[in-house]
Amino acid sequence: MTRYLAAQQPGKTWQRLISFGSACEGTTAVETAIIFPAFFLLLFGIIEGGILFWTQSTLQFAVEAAARCAVVNATTCGTTSAIQNYALSQATGLTVDSSSFSVTQPQGCAQKVSISYAFASVVPQLIPWTITLNAQSCHP
Repeated sequence: MTRYLAAQQPGKTWQRLISFGSACEGTTAVETAIIFPAFFLLLFGIIEGGILFWTQSTLQFAVEAAARCAVVNATTCGTTSAIQNYALSQATGLTVDSSSFSVTQPQGCAQKVSISYAFASVVPQLIPWTITLNAQSCHP
């Protein structure tokens, strides 16, 4: 019996080495650890980009509506502060001060409303800098 076990040992060693080389138990964990950082970077990058474009669109809508209101509706938007407050009311979802909107009357334009807004990232580790968004509208 002892002689039989001794004869089987060298084969078992090679068999263990072969089975260890073809084992797949931990590959899923390794592949997941490699892919997850890139996946989450892509996911949060898409979310940040969407929020950035939504903010730009909201600001552009607010200045266009305020410039139109200043030209068309003198009772609601008759003064500079009224135009700024109207622009603020149109910038839904953003925390902007009404004094951030500038109202001018350049040549060739009845009312020009503009804003310069510092966009800070929701995840500052992903985008560590602030991006200045500009929006303006001029109605004759």
